[in-house]
Amino acid sequence: EMTNLELVGSLESVRLGGTWGDAQGGRQIGAFGLALYNNRGREVVRDVYAHHHALDGIMIDGPDADRAAENLFERVRCEYNGRQGLSVVGGRNYAFVDSKFNHTGRGKILSAPGAGVDIEAEAGKTVRKLRFANCEFSNNAGCGLVAESGAAEDVAFQACTFIGTTNWAAWPRKPGMRFDSCTFVGPV
Repeated sequence: EMTNLELVGSLESVRLGGTWGDAQGGRQIGAFGLALYNNRGREVVRDVYAHHHALDGIMIDGPDADRAAENLFERVRCEYNGRQGLSVVGGRNYAFVDSKFNHTGRGKILSAPGAGVDIEAEAGKTVRKLRFANCEFSNNAGCGLVAESGAAEDVAFQACTFIGTTNWAAWPRKPGMRFDSCTFVGPV
């Protein structure tokens, strides 16, 4: 369990030369606020502010198996990170409640996709059973929410707000994505 933390990245002081990273021309350097890999126990992250990281505010690469208890991320704010506010690349049974994923790519570095939240299973894993309640996805350089590649499904959004100021508010292209009482400002 992690509570009451401010994770401050050094984005504004980063000095980069040349290119390195993916084919989209971004920089994929290991500069996360919080990275959770293959944790088999229950994860609770509450009242955490992850901002100004060169890559992602939070990266989740959980085990590819169902869990008995839902992992909880409550009152989490991921803002002004370079690539994503939150990346979910593996795992199941996560809930994000009263959280904000805003202003990605609005600092010194923008690395594609520049999303508030990116749901993208990698390395043969799956992403399933995600729940977002009363969350905000706003003013990101990329989409507020993107779910385009990898094996991901069964994602629910309840009373969430998606605001695309210069890009898509949401890009949900995976099966079993449900939106209930959500607000969209900008294209979907």
